[in-house]
Amino acid sequence: MNFNYQISEQNYLEAHSTHARNCEKNWHVTIWYMLIVITALVPLVFIVSQGYGDYVMLITFPLGSIFIYLNFINKKHLKKEYENNAFIKLPIALSVTDKGCLQVGDDYQVLLRWENIYRYVESDKYWLLYTSPCLMHIIPKSSLGETEWQQFSDILKQHIGGRGKMDETMCNLNARKANNQK
Repeated sequence: MNFNYQISEQNYLEAHSTHARNCEKNWHVTIWYMLIVITALVPLVFIVSQGYGDYVMLITFPLGSIFIYLNFINKKHLKKEYENNAFIKLPIALSVTDKGCLQVGDDYQVLLRWENIYRYVESDKYWLLYTSPCLMHIIPKSSLGETEWQQFSDILKQHIGGRGKMDETMCNLNARKANNQK
């Protein structure tokens, strides 16, 4: 199986959203999130219990603003990362073999051996092939016809097996959108 593709900025942003939903969470990150939430909620509960409801707005507005700001900063950071990385914009020819996925560009060639693929995630628009917990190769499904989608998915399941994961969140969301449009 051979096909060609190129990663657009939109592909890059959407693939990172898929990655964020499906990345393995570390326990220390979860503890930090819990500490931040507790640190923000304890003063808020105290202020409300003392009858100072007007001050609640003084705390919740900056916290909400910080949350929104951080989400926009991340997207802006990803756009700048894409813009400054010439390598990711290059056209890629992918050949799927019994050994793995051979990616060939103008001046490079990389073989992702099946046994070296850490895991993969399949969404409705992409396959993310991980060679480590944080390093992924993005393969847009738009580069294949629908019959090739299924064939490539079957190949991934056959060679990678239990290390694969379906992005249920996005697939379920898009199925609901499709049903609502009918």
